[in-house]
Amino acid sequence: MSSSIPSTHHGARPKGKGRLIAIILAVVVALCAVGAGVYYFIPEDNPEPYASSPLGITIPNMTEAVDVGVIVSYTEDNAQGSGWDRSAEGANVAAWRIAQSGGQVRLHLVSDKGTAQGAKDAIRELTSKGVVAAIAATEGTHIKALTAEAASVDLPLVFPYASPDELSGELWSMAPDNVQMKKVLETTLTRRGLKKPFLIQPAGHQLQLGGDSLVFGPGTAKATAEGAVAKIEEAQADVIILAGNAKDLATLFITLRERNIQLPIVTTTAGQNPIFMDELVKSGVSVGDLSTIGTPTPDIIAFQASRQGAGASSFVQAAGIMARESDQKSLDASQEFHLVAPYADARSHDALISIVRAAVQATQKSIPMKDALASTSMTVEDGLVGAELDFSTQSANTWEGRVAVQATATPTRVPLAWFDPLTSQE
Repeated sequence: MSSSIPSTHHGARPKGKGRLIAIILAVVVALCAVGAGVYYFIPEDNPEPYASSPLGITIPNMTEAVDVGVIVSYTEDNAQGSGWDRSAEGANVAAWRIAQSGGQVRLHLVSDKGTAQGAKDAIRELTSKGVVAAIAATEGTHIKALTAEAASVDLPLVFPYASPDELSGELWSMAPDNVQMKKVLETTLTRRGLKKPFLIQPAGHQLQLGGDSLVFGPGTAKATAEGAVAKIEEAQADVIILAGNAKDLATLFITLRERNIQLPIVTTTAGQNPIFMDELVKSGVSVGDLSTIGTPTPDIIAFQASRQGAGASSFVQAAGIMARESDQKSLDASQEFHLVAPYADARSHDALISIVRAAVQATQKSIPMKDALASTSMTVEDGLVGAELDFSTQSANTWEGRVAVQATATPTRVPLAWFDPLTSQE
């Protein structure tokens, strides 16, 4: 399946500066029990004024249209990247913002179906479209075939959600590898004074934190969680670590909460997959003290009186404008954008901005696209919403000094918002 989205489909340029919209929370309070203490996320009542970021994003020296692929996985196999297609709507927002400044980005959507053959077919289709690079919004074992096929045709891929451990060749990831993930977890637990983790992870995962643990196989997440209740109590655990794909994480989390396990829970990166968030909201269970290894929600960053806060405000505003315009469609053009707008994230947005900037440099300097991308580094000053990116290494997003982001069920544009406790008030 392929969907081409030229910038002319992104609607007319809005008039006026506008103000931050689509944020319906006036006060965000994320209340989390942390040992004997309590942590709050509360935006300043009167933050210092900060220069706003422009709604449009200008890519210097961009004089012609850029074709970029977006690879998703429409599959029932939750271990093969399903769900991330909705997060990838952030690239849709980025293309719209570039269009507001007169640039043109054509997005070409393909599904690799979560299979090795589908991955090969997806790369071949994108090659026929003449894309300069692609955002691979997927993960799982099938991406070995995806990366191999891309390497055979020199097509650079940026993976917003797959770990660098899953990649080989000249490819880039914005997610943490196993070493970085372990470090984030250890920093999080140390900062919060949590010393007795209980780990539940699928067979094949190699996360090691010390303490007690359980391993589960395919289709056994619920039974494993039910059986873990007594073991968690016996171990006198003070925090639970959950690993796995989004569906399994949701099953584990919901089952534990339904069994009245109210300990802090920290998940690995699939905790920010829309499938996980949707399942939690539908279940009606109390989110309680929940954290995940990931990035803060732009709606939350927007409260910061900083350049990054201003940049996040512009992203949220752009998504809000697109959601109000009936001619704005999802990446696959099957539905109006407002239905997927809540899931559009910063990582896919920033991946597209980086690719387009590199494409312009490649044209200007007459160098291969992969070389241009490898020399690209960007910050919020260049239009990013999240942390700075440096593509000189396979891990483009630095995770040094990070802690797990914490959840708040307070209503925002998204089903479940995440904030960074290091930038919140304590």
